[in-house]
Amino acid sequence: MRLSGWRDEDRIERFLADLGKGPTAMLFRCVVCGTHLAYADSS
Repeated sequence: MRLSGWRDEDRIERFLADLGKGPTAMLFRCVVCGTHLAYADSS
């Protein structure tokens, strides 16, 4: 999240606390190289 420009600790904490109540986060792993990709959506 910080790599995407999120610097406010309170904003990050609120987002993580609200997971499952609206925002969704997913973690993917490449089956070839093992690289991880995180995706978050807040509709």
